[in-house]
Amino acid sequence: LKRLNFIVDGQINYEQTEKTICPFCSTSISVSKKQDYITASLNNYKKIMLQKNDLINAKDNLKERINILEKELKSLYSEKNEVINEIEKKLKPKLNDLKGQLEIYKKKVEKRKEINLLNTICIQKTEFLSKQENEKDSENKYDPKEYLDYSFTSNFEKFIKRLLIDSHYDNLNSVIFSNTSMDISINGKERKTNGKGYRAYFNSLLSIAFIKYLYENGTYKQNLLLLDSPILSLKLSENEEIGMSIKQGLFEILRDINNELQVIVFENKIPDIEYKSANIIRFTRDKTVGRFGFLPDVYN
Repeated sequence: LKRLNFIVDGQINYEQTEKTICPFCSTSISVSKKQDYITASLNNYKKIMLQKNDLINAKDNLKERINILEKELKSLYSEKNEVINEIEKKLKPKLNDLKGQLEIYKKKVEKRKEINLLNTICIQKTEFLSKQENEKDSENKYDPKEYLDYSFTSNFEKFIKRLLIDSHYDNLNSVIFSNTSMDISINGKERKTNGKGYRAYFNSLLSIAFIKYLYENGTYKQNLLLLDSPILSLKLSENEEIGMSIKQGLFEILRDINNELQVIVFENKIPDIEYKSANIIRFTRDKTVGRFGFLPDVYN
């Protein structure tokens, strides 16, 4: 626009008629300049003004768009700060807690692997000790126990272990059956070295295992099992509830094998379990309640 103004000002201030001398006859002549820059400049001026107005409108639109974007940016920065605060105050503590729990879980997994490895070693050692026990030299005389080979001992130990688990015996690691003594050792401790209550408990399980084995594998089957007071002395001074769990487990085993064998148990106080079809006879020493004594019609 300044350039066009300069052109117009120049044409306005410039003389349109110029006097000069003819180079041939030396006569004074006037030369008129007919070029008109004002009209062309005016047309260009109008065109440029239209473009200027378009640019002004575009600039205003851009300013409005910039303001909108700046507001959105400010809102996004505010949301960003809220998210950062949420992460710092809530998520990071939870992440640290989860990391701690993950470490605990990893340690538990490692401990579980160690326990499984130790159980495997324990089983291997138990089998080795059992085999060593049964390979001891014996006197040169007939002994029916010599015909109980390693497979019998191994299977019998597994059967005893299964009975102990089913009767809720805790902390069970190993079971060894000795062909020499025809007795068992639990966790490396011989049965006879336990207290009276546990000796009776283990002896009951051993009796169950023998009669079941004979019933399933013997040529001459024995189908009667008689037990006298298997849990009368079985008490745990520190935790009677665990003792009751063992008692219940033993009587559940006796109840379930009653379908195959005849089982008779004499006991002062029986645990509270579901006895299903078992025949329970209570000796009350009362003629009107239950049964007076073992022999019918005897009241002395």
